[in-house]
Amino acid sequence: MSKFRTGDEVYNEYGHVARYVMPAEAGGHIVEPLYENDENDEDEEASYGRPEAWIHVFAKPTAKKLDQEMADAMLAARERT
Repeated sequence: MSKFRTGDEVYNEYGHVARYVMPAEAGGHIVEPLYENDENDEDEEASYGRPEAWIHVFAKPTAKKLDQEMADAMLAARERT
């Protein structure tokens, strides 16, 4: 039994976001990945893709994703100075 429910927002080990669908019969999870549109196009909303299988899902972004976001922020700060 999965701790996730249909419709929950989940993350993979790389920090990609998806909507949880159900446990996969062969193990893992079926999710609908979230695709964000161009940041410059404010009228376009993010959309969900076709269901796909992910081996691992998490309720929160993993440390790997958060570490990358911090590294990107530090690099951007250095470029501004």
